[in-house]
Amino acid sequence: MCVLKEEAYACTIFGDNRKCRYEEFLGKPLLSNLGGSLKIYGFSIFSSHLDDQKNSNLVALEADAFARMNKLKLLQLNCVHISGPYKKFPKGLRWLCWRGFPLKSIPSDFPLESLVALDMQYSRLKNVWEGTKFLWFLKILNLSHSYSLAKTPDVSKLPNLERLVLKSCTSLVQVHESIGSLERLVLLNLEDCKNLRNLPRSICMLKHLETLVISGCSNLDKLPTNMGNMESLTVLKVDGIALNQSLPTNGQVNAKQYFIWPWRLKPRESLEISWPSLPRSLVELSLANCNLSEDDFPTELSNLCSLKKLDLSHNQFHSLPDCIRGLTKLENFNIRSCPRLCKLDGIPRLCRLICGDNRLLEEISFQIPHHPTTTCHLNASNHLEAMRAFKLEYIGNVEAEIVNNLGLSNLQSMGNLTVKLTSWFGMQQRGFPLQVLSLSLSSVCVCDA
Repeated sequence: MCVLKEEAYACTIFGDNRKCRYEEFLGKPLLSNLGGSLKIYGFSIFSSHLDDQKNSNLVALEADAFARMNKLKLLQLNCVHISGPYKKFPKGLRWLCWRGFPLKSIPSDFPLESLVALDMQYSRLKNVWEGTKFLWFLKILNLSHSYSLAKTPDVSKLPNLERLVLKSCTSLVQVHESIGSLERLVLLNLEDCKNLRNLPRSICMLKHLETLVISGCSNLDKLPTNMGNMESLTVLKVDGIALNQSLPTNGQVNAKQYFIWPWRLKPRESLEISWPSLPRSLVELSLANCNLSEDDFPTELSNLCSLKKLDLSHNQFHSLPDCIRGLTKLENFNIRSCPRLCKLDGIPRLCRLICGDNRLLEEISFQIPHHPTTTCHLNASNHLEAMRAFKLEYIGNVEAEIVNNLGLSNLQSMGNLTVKLTSWFGMQQRGFPLQVLSLSLSSVCVCDA
């Protein structure tokens, strides 16, 4: 593979040890001559950073430069502007990664027919292409971070598309109805498409879709009611979307506050989900940061008999929702950073429990005590007891014999003992009272700061 890469604004061409300045390289006919002298299968040009896409920072090339690269299969461009007729581009391209694509639409003469993967992240596209394109070989289409993209293209003639990624397309308001014709689609990622209001009903026709990500789609009104027909769906991520109508977190409305900030006290619009219609094939469900509490938690979730991984972190639970106890196949349960959580009782048998950063959590109990493979990720600052497995308590409450065995017989003379723990995230240091962990041999405990 012959590759052209930016390295301190210099380029290296394999087969030639000579380095030349980027500007000098672009000014010579070397680029077009490569096609006649080398069998090039891969080629890449890197320009300015993706977050700095001003026209003055784009590298300008002529389409003629690629005219003789007949064997080119892989092409990567970053923030490059190419002028001239695109019909001269190599027609055998299989993988095109053109990040920061500068045009509002892909030109009609651009040869896309042989592509298997098209990656145009951070593009300026408003419409991907006009009308329809018959792209038999295309399997991957990634338009993530295309902030001007208003609607997805007609994909009815992309019969083999498997992965459609539209992450952070913040202007996206419409997903084309033709998406239901993608019989081989396995992944649809719409994360952080904040202006998307609804999904087409035809999405329920995707019989082979395995992963649907709508996390961060905060303006999404509802999900289609026939999602139960999506018999292959195993992963559903709905993080960061309010799933209930809520006032401020303390539940109280002050008349003075309402007069000053009336818009902040109005109930937020919430995503409408027909929980009973969710496919029972789901293996992973993520509902992190959805403003959920045990009172409004959907009881129908207990019908998800295949669920193995559940993320309920960053919610408003006081205790474990009842329906969780019925998820007998659950293996991985994340309920960290729930500021009101006091206890977790009747947890089903798990392989991994993540419950760190819960300042009020004091008690954990399992349906089947002494499960030998459970790993618990906890917060070391709590007075915490897990029934029949381990107990974390302040050293002043521990039996004197145990304290003596630790070599701390003069505990009272030591004053207030604290332990300084440093978080690797942000390198923040905090002090905690010294505590003792009593641990049975049948469980494993990992204490996080």
